[in-house]
Amino acid sequence: MPMRPFSTADKSPPEPAQAWGMAAANLLLWPGLGTILARRKSGLVQMGLSGGGLAMAMVGLVGFYSRWVSTTEFPGWRDRYLLAFLTGIGVFTMVWLWALVSSIQIVRSARPREYHRSSGIRPPPAMNV
Repeated sequence: MPMRPFSTADKSPPEPAQAWGMAAANLLLWPGLGTILARRKSGLVQMGLSGGGLAMAMVGLVGFYSRWVSTTEFPGWRDRYLLAFLTGIGVFTMVWLWALVSSIQIVRSARPREYHRSSGIRPPPAMNV
């Protein structure tokens, strides 16, 4: 039976190590990737918007640089390529912040580790401050 990425069959919260891995993928690799790994559909929107913002920033940067080199003078702050670059960076930053919020939610939803007496591992003592 093929795996369905957003099926409701296995909605158990991830282990803490898995949750931290999802958060790392979300924040360091591609915004939305960790959210998809946590089986949340909002990750698809995050990935699409972050990819679009990054593409817009790259097109703006290349266009601005080529215009600057071809005319040998600074195109100005109202240049459409510069505005495209800044808009793309803004979109990517907003999606990254959204991915940060999603990562915090994923880590907080992780189920605590279970300690078994038979394993000989005890949880750390509680600190009463």
